Order: sequence, then structure tokens, then C-alpha cells
Amino acid sequence: MAKRMVHPLKIRNVNNNQHVKGAIVMKGAKFLTSAVIAGMMVSGAGYAYWTDAITVDNTVSTGELKVEFTDSEIASNETGKQYIVTNDTFDAKGLSFSVDNLYPGAGAKFSASFENTGSIPAVAKKPSLEFGGNGTPLTSEQRDLIMITGGKIIVKDDNGEERNSWTIKTGFSINQADQALSGQNGKYPLEPGDVVHFENIELTMHKDADESFEDKDLDFNLELQFSQHNE
Repeated sequence: MAKRMVHPLKIRNVNNNQHVKGAIVMKGAKFLTSAVIAGMMVSGAGYAYWTDAITVDNTVSTGELKVEFTDSEIASNETGKQYIVTNDTFDAKGLSFSVDNLYPGAGAKFSASFENTGSIPAVAKKPSLEFGGNGTPLTSEQRDLIMITGGKIIVKDDNGEERNSWTIKTGFSINQADQALSGQNGKYPLEPGDVVHFENIELTMHKDADESFEDKDLDFNLELQFSQHNE
């Protein structure tokens, strides 16, 4: 009687199938895990990014160019002090002098001050002179006998210290007042707070003035124009 043989291969096949199936499941699990991780990287996993910023806030203020009269005074010179009548008025932007009863050899002295009340340096350009007025004015030839005979210009800082000065050029007539008053090449540099003093600017009627000067008016405007220092 022949022996029945048990084929061991069947068991190995089963074991091998289980092993293979287990390997397939593990590979699937690894694949799924990798896919989830990749998805999180793409979507950012729902995390928010913080941001920040800085700003620069600018304010630019402009300066002010402003020059104003602060004082004035007029009086007759020594020769005419008994007979000449003088008067002066001023405001921030102008001043006015009057001299009555002028005669040959007599004259008047006037003084005035103006200040740079602005916030930037100012420069006074060469003065400009205009003649006119009411009544019967002197002719240009007659004005040549009204002489500038003295005076000084002084510049002081806001502490009252003298910064600059020059003497008025004498020998000029009132027709040439702009030249007589010119100094520093026609420019007066003024820092903020500086004060310019016109001291004892003297006008005298020449002794050769004849009777044609009687009962006449001398009316003139002397204008000082200012600009910024770097013009």
C-alpha cells in the first residue's frame, strides 16, 4: 500500500501569500503617508504668515523773508536848529520825513532802523530813488544842490554786537543818494535778528542855492528791496 505524501508547498504558498499581501499593504500605507505630507506642504497646512511695515512721515516748513522798520528820528543840523521844523512817521514797511523852512547852508539829519524779523538771511539790494510829490517840486538841476554831507550805516546782530559798518559817501547830491548809500557792493547782508541802523544821514542845501529855491518842495522815495541771500 502506497504512502500518502503531504505536499509542504501548499503551506509555504499560503505563508508566502500572506507575506506578499502584508508587503503590499505596507507599501500602500507609505504611499498614502507621503501623499498627505505633500498636500500639507502645498497648502501651507493652514498656517498664517505674519507681516509688518514701517513708514516715514515727512513735514517740510518754508522760511519767511521779512524786513521791517523799527525806529526813526529826524532833526535839523546845527546851522538850522533855530528855524527848521522837522517831522517823521513810520510803520513796519515805510517811513516818512519832512523838513520845512530849509535854506542855504542849513540841513537836517535823519536816522532809521530796520530789522530782519524773518527766519532766513536777507540781502538788501542797491537802493532805488524816485522823486515826485505835490506843490512845486525842485528840478533835477536844483536837486544837485541838496547835498549828502554825512552819516553812517551800522549792522548789529540780535545781541546788539556790531557786525559791520561803513560811512556814507559824501560829495553826492540827493540825485545820487542811491550811490551814496551803497556799501558792500550795493548789498547789505542780514542774518535773522540783525538790525541795520542808518545813523545821522545828513542833507544840506548848498550855499550856492539862489532865490529860485524859495518856496519849493523836495519830495523823494528811497526804496530798499530785499531778496533771499542765495539769489
